[in-house]
Amino acid sequence: ISSNYPDNETDKGIAQSLSKRTISTILFILILIITIVLMWRYIPDLFAPEESKVGSFLIDFKSGGDIYSGTNTLLTGTGLTKMSLEGRDAENRMTVEGAIQTGETIEGEPIYEDFKFTLKPHEAANYWGASQWRTTDKYTYDASYVKLRQLTLGYSLTKTVLSKTPFENLTISFVGRDLWIIHKNTPNIDPESSYTSSNSQGLDYFGMPSVRSWGFNLRMGF
Repeated sequence: ISSNYPDNETDKGIAQSLSKRTISTILFILILIITIVLMWRYIPDLFAPEESKVGSFLIDFKSGGDIYSGTNTLLTGTGLTKMSLEGRDAENRMTVEGAIQTGETIEGEPIYEDFKFTLKPHEAANYWGASQWRTTDKYTYDASYVKLRQLTLGYSLTKTVLSKTPFENLTISFVGRDLWIIHKNTPNIDPESSYTSSNSQGLDYFGMPSVRSWGFNLRMGF
């Protein structure tokens, strides 16, 4: 079995780029949430006294269940995940352990012996390439997660402010959905990913993750 792998430096660059992108996204979301909360908390009372501030959040979680990731299976087999970097560096080789059949007893029962082998870089490439077909447990994960599913922060303008307008009430609010996966056990994929749009729970194969979105609502009463 053979597999074509990018060079080690290129893969390190890809991994570092993905890591920086993830950190940047998390920081952006945290800064956005903190900014909105501070504005909501300390805006002058003329426009938003305590009784006119509205806010809510929804944290969604799932405990238990397993998911098999065909996405990680294929990406690892072609050398595109962090896991597949192991053993690619000649100075930091990968060691595998297992058992191999060395013969049979008189009754025809197989005889196994333990083995331990340090792989050369090209052998590690073959190992990861073959692993996508042989080690399904390696790509099966706990599907538990905790998500910040929705955040809403808003203001209702006071009647004093609206006294010279045709409005009885006016509320503007910020709404964000699927903003943050607080906890998950599935590297590279959304734990809610699925194989198809039908009820194929527990199977993932390049499924689209939940889409992060934010916007504003404006509600007016006459």
